Amino acid sequence: MKFIILSISLLWSFQTLTAQSISGHILELESYTKWDAVEKEWAGVRKDWEVQAKKENTAVISAGLLLSFESYIKWDAVETSWKKRRDKWVKEVEKAVTNAQVAALLIELESNIKWTAVDEKWKGRREAWISELK
Repeated sequence: MKFIILSISLLWSFQTLTAQSISGHILELESYTKWDAVEKEWAGVRKDWEVQAKKENTAVISAGLLLSFESYIKWDAVETSWKKRRDKWVKEVEKAVTNAQVAALLIELESNIKWTAVDEKWKGRREAWISELK
């Protein structure tokens, strides 16, 4: 019985950690994104955005952080196909209520950001980052 309770506790801890890490993964992607890939206004809102991203957030708050970050990414920093997908993606993010939904949408955004828009070190981090979100 103790083993079952311990197993459930560990599983719950893992799920909690995952829930708390979504905003951190958004923040991490943002931190690897070059300043010339975002609108200049991002500098004025980033500090408050970062403070919120470091809090223990719900999926809905993380989705809001994701939308905010994406809205400052320049068009030339994303793949051309993003222009067709973006409106639907925004609606999906606005409806997201689970961490899994937000994580999948975050991965989708990341996959549409051009390599030229992120720091070279992102190539080494990307695979593990995606694995952590799945």
